[in-house]
Amino acid sequence: MNIVITPDLEIGIAIQKGVVTVPYEDAIVRCNCPDRKMCAGIDVDKMPLEARTLQRHLYMMGQKFIERMAVRGYKHTGKPLRLHGPWPSYDFNNHLANMESSTWAEAKRLDDPSLVLGYVFDRTAFEPYMDYLLIGEFLTKAVWTEIIVPEEAL
Repeated sequence: MNIVITPDLEIGIAIQKGVVTVPYEDAIVRCNCPDRKMCAGIDVDKMPLEARTLQRHLYMMGQKFIERMAVRGYKHTGKPLRLHGPWPSYDFNNHLANMESSTWAEAKRLDDPSLVLGYVFDRTAFEPYMDYLLIGEFLTKAVWTEIIVPEEAL
């Protein structure tokens, strides 16, 4: 029996991202990202009054985002969430695909991308929805990964 002593692992900051889909008419604030310029995002707490409907939706979705990250071991730092976008929606509610499904594995095994053509779709120029990227800072503990390497025969 071996006793393994590990050092105390540090806590670090992890930046996590989530996609928020909103109705087109509510997507009235924009950052510099869609123009491909450097951008720090929009502070959700400091949005203009005319974007109140969007802000309330982002508060609700932001709370869900923070709760879902907590289940994964991430603790929110308390800093305001940042918003980037908007972009035409990918409609993830209807088009989200599980990349771990057997269909994708079979396509990879046979080197036949035609097996997953059902997952390909066109984004139209005008969608009734827009996507934003919600970004938050979270604390997480560093993970110790043990790699066992067999000893070479002497």
